[in-house]
Amino acid sequence: MKTEKLNEILKIVEHKVTMDLEWRSWSNPSVESAFDWLIDEIEEAKEELVAKKKVYLEDELWDVVWTILRIIELLDRDDSVDKSRIFDRVIKKYSERVYGLDEWKKWNDIKKIQKAELLEEQTNLENK
Repeated sequence: MKTEKLNEILKIVEHKVTMDLEWRSWSNPSVESAFDWLIDEIEEAKEELVAKKKVYLEDELWDVVWTILRIIELLDRDDSVDKSRIFDRVIKKYSERVYGLDEWKKWNDIKKIQKAELLEEQTNLENK
């Protein structure tokens, strides 16, 4: 996926969440309801997969991604997460795991190290 396309999607998501929060166009702009929507979108994608409807599956998969991005944006706006750090985390997490495989490291060994790093970071955050 080209970076420009992802950036455009992120801009649209930010605008939509702004509309939801300012205009209350979304019936309940809460993270909890967004997670419920995510579950619904995943179920819809699974139905299209089983039905072998490629075009609809592609559409539903982006509904899943869209909903995840909305959750991230909502969490960022209420200071529960820092969305730029989420993107940094996903790059670190999966680049270490995937490129580690090139070096014959085991996925689960890399994962254990990463979990220990997360625990240390969370502990430090809680002890501030």
